[in-house]
Amino acid sequence: MIFFVGILVYGIMALSGVNIYYVTYILGDSKLMGRFMMIYFASTIIGMVFMTPFVKKIGKRNTVFIGFLCYLIGTLIIAFEPYNINQVLVGIFIKGLGLAPIVGSLPSFIADTIEFGEWKSGLRTEGLVFSAESFGQKLGNGFAIALLGWTLTINGYVGGNAVQTGSAVSTIIALFTVIPLVLYLIAALILIFYKLDKEYASVIEELHS
Repeated sequence: MIFFVGILVYGIMALSGVNIYYVTYILGDSKLMGRFMMIYFASTIIGMVFMTPFVKKIGKRNTVFIGFLCYLIGTLIIAFEPYNINQVLVGIFIKGLGLAPIVGSLPSFIADTIEFGEWKSGLRTEGLVFSAESFGQKLGNGFAIALLGWTLTINGYVGGNAVQTGSAVSTIIALFTVIPLVLYLIAALILIFYKLDKEYASVIEELHS
């Protein structure tokens, strides 16, 4: 489960490559790219700081669910007025806060599976687990970059053109809003079946007993 969640998370992050297309063709100002990235990364860092009390109280999985709702709100704010610069910037900030729980918790999710695997099988496989994580990162990045290129090309995007077709514009908006949200939704649905948060304390206790 965590392997597939990792692929999706890295895919969401790699899809930020659409940002340059969004500021250029939707907002009409490529110079906004720096502000975009600064707001997005700053809000994600802020979210990671503030998610700690939630993780302690309700666990990593449930904190991710809260993050998804936050990401959904940010996406809806952007989708409602995709050409409004100020509204888009507010949406980006909220999306960054919402992405923080799953990005910040992913390394911990991965580490927890090592302990669980040892408890379940008697074998401790850090190398295998972190190799799988590295493979998932490459797979997620590759998938997202390919998706970005294919969908833009199929829908009529022509690099260098000052004006893009209506289908290309709609695709850029979708890649910026709907598609990352769907990937996050799939990750959250997978985590519904993740029960280790509740079992982890007893797993560690048995391992060290």
